[in-house]
Amino acid sequence: MITTIFAVVGVMVLVCCGGLFFLAESRSGDSSGGSDGRYDLEKVPLPNFPPYQTAMKKRFGNVMLHSIPLGTSRNGHYSTPGHGGSLFYYLPPGEHAPGSLPCVLITAAGSNLFQGKNFDRITTVEDAAEHLPYVHAGMAVMVYEMDGSQEFKTDSEFKTVHKDFKAACAGMVNARNAFEYVLQKCPEVNPDQIFAAGHSSAGTAALLFAAHEPRLAGCVAYAPVTDIAKFLPPDSFFKLLRRMPSLTFYMSKASPATHAKHIECPVYLFASYGDKVVDRDQVEGFTNILRNTNSNVELDMVGFGDHYQSMIDDGVPSGISWINMQIGKTEQRIKPEQRRSKRILENHSKSPRAPNR
Repeated sequence: MITTIFAVVGVMVLVCCGGLFFLAESRSGDSSGGSDGRYDLEKVPLPNFPPYQTAMKKRFGNVMLHSIPLGTSRNGHYSTPGHGGSLFYYLPPGEHAPGSLPCVLITAAGSNLFQGKNFDRITTVEDAAEHLPYVHAGMAVMVYEMDGSQEFKTDSEFKTVHKDFKAACAGMVNARNAFEYVLQKCPEVNPDQIFAAGHSSAGTAALLFAAHEPRLAGCVAYAPVTDIAKFLPPDSFFKLLRRMPSLTFYMSKASPATHAKHIECPVYLFASYGDKVVDRDQVEGFTNILRNTNSNVELDMVGFGDHYQSMIDDGVPSGISWINMQIGKTEQRIKPEQRRSKRILENHSKSPRAPNR
């Protein structure tokens, strides 16, 4: 009995001490937290903003793209978070009066949610496929990269990459930089019509930024991951946990679901039943959570298309229609089902008819 008592006490001591160690470890290196649990972006200074008019330019038809460097390095590792990489600014054709354009902020999709993402360059229409539809709809588009974008092969390299991403507040420093650049350097943009948007991990970033920036006019997220821990398969979760216990605290802090009550701007969410990457039930559940504190939340769930193509074919056009309603450009929004039916009819009318027999 005495042996049993000592064994139980020993386990309790180990659990308690381990818990204290875990808590200390989980918060180590994360000094950017505010009192309400969100990232304190004001602790990280803004970089110098060069004028986009002097930046490298590229044309996509009649659309102009400006590549704006925020420092001398583009490797994803910067001594001060967000003081490197590039912004990419699209403008629709023509002259633009001050405050005449809405603007959409987008980051690169395809992050694993533990590190950032950058563009080597944007040179083809395929590179710009998620950006150009907004520009063709008469909007400015600001694309931002996120720190911690390096490749990694070992645990040590992963920790370094993740540390850079975490130091940039899970990319929120980069989103803040893009937002402030538009306010300071883009007079053609209406400061009351700036939206965050994105697909998949970029949708996660858009929602997370909406929880941190009350000046946003709205947020559009296509198939976003809203809870990082629930997104990971169990085996991946425990492998990561063994390598880096601090990831548990990070996953909570970097998940939009943790900060849902702080998302006060209008929100448009999109998901597909054919999506094999992001669970549509997670998007729907997050929508219901948002609606507890936000009266302007819209969800479109479509029964066609996979993770990517559904966003391209139906998500982005619906998101653009939703943005146009938010800024008063239109009073009627075309739903994905209506747009798909119209597209089927148009394709049918263009197909060659069989000869009469």
